[in-house]
Amino acid sequence: MRKLQERRAILSYDAEIDPSIFGLTIHALVEVKMESTTTAEQFEARVATVPGIVRALVTTGHYDWVLEVLARDQHDLQRIIEALRVGGITRDTYSRVIASDRKFELLRKRR
Repeated sequence: MRKLQERRAILSYDAEIDPSIFGLTIHALVEVKMESTTTAEQFEARVATVPGIVRALVTTGHYDWVLEVLARDQHDLQRIIEALRVGGITRDTYSRVIASDRKFELLRKRR
C-alpha cells in the first residue's frame, strides 16, 4: 500500500454506502444520445442539476453518454429520464435497471 501511495497509483479512499438506507432501491444505467447541436458542456450542466444521477461517462458507440442513476422507485426513475429529455438537448435515451451488481478486485492477490 505504501509503495502504491508513493507512486500515486492510489487516487483516493472511499466508503461504499448502501443506497437503500436512503430509500434508493432502483439502480439503473441510462444511455443518452445527444442532439447534434448539444455540446458536452451543455449536457454536463444539465446532468449536474438532476438529483439521482451519480455518475456520467462519455462513451463510444451508438449512445454518447452512460449515466449511473439511483432512484427511489420507477416513478423517480421516470422523473430523471424526463428531466434529461426536456429542453431539446437529447435525441434518445435507453434505460436498463441493474438486477445485480458484483465488483471484482483490479489487482488480484498472488497465490
